[in-house]
Amino acid sequence: MIDTHCHLLPEVDDGPPTVDEAVALAWAMTSQGVEVAVCTPHWSREFPTSHGQSAAARAVLADALQRADIRLDLVVSAELTAVVAATAPLDDIRERSLGGRVVLVEMVGDSLPAHVSAVTRRLAGAGMSTVLAHPERCGAVQSDPRLLDHLRDEGAYVQVVAPSLTGYRATREGDAAWELLDRGRVDLIASDAHGSRRRPCQLDAAEVLVTERFGPAAWRELTGDAPRRLLESIGATVDGIVPAGPAGS
Repeated sequence: MIDTHCHLLPEVDDGPPTVDEAVALAWAMTSQGVEVAVCTPHWSREFPTSHGQSAAARAVLADALQRADIRLDLVVSAELTAVVAATAPLDDIRERSLGGRVVLVEMVGDSLPAHVSAVTRRLAGAGMSTVLAHPERCGAVQSDPRLLDHLRDEGAYVQVVAPSLTGYRATREGDAAWELLDRGRVDLIASDAHGSRRRPCQLDAAEVLVTERFGPAAWRELTGDAPRRLLESIGATVDGIVPAGPAGS
């Protein structure tokens, strides 16, 4: 399993506050089947995380995981707010992308699909694709999931997160996430895990629910095959992954 959205790096955002907590979260993720974690610390006005901070935290965590004998490949990227993705210098965005080419942009309650569309077009013009994180949290998408169709037509990927599917998040988010899955509007499922106890990894519970509804092949596609294709598209070697470009290890 490849987790394409998690807050695993210690001491950089609202994820694990210590290395020990990050190791505990990593253990929980691997116990649920995660082999590759795309670490996506927030890059926002609240958390102006630099790529240098993220890279340093990754090095510290990789060493701690090795000492704990936890096998988990770590990839460094970031989760951008739409405002940051619309206004930050493109070179700074590219530095925090996957392989210089794939950018995770969050959608939240008050996100405007037209604004997000402008972001995806800006990034596309610079040769970068967009992964839309948890659009099920967006009020406009909850009201009309078809709003995502033109974003996908423009090349964006739709990523729902496990807490929405398991009921860990609000009911409207869960209803929207399942509606998106039912209508074939989801490209990726990720954990959005933040800690071993606070906002934990829910992929095991989500797997049970998705498999019951759609079968095991659907789960493998959304958490394994599709993420693998995405990473390979940026020149990554998924077994012992080391992505190309500045966002690698």
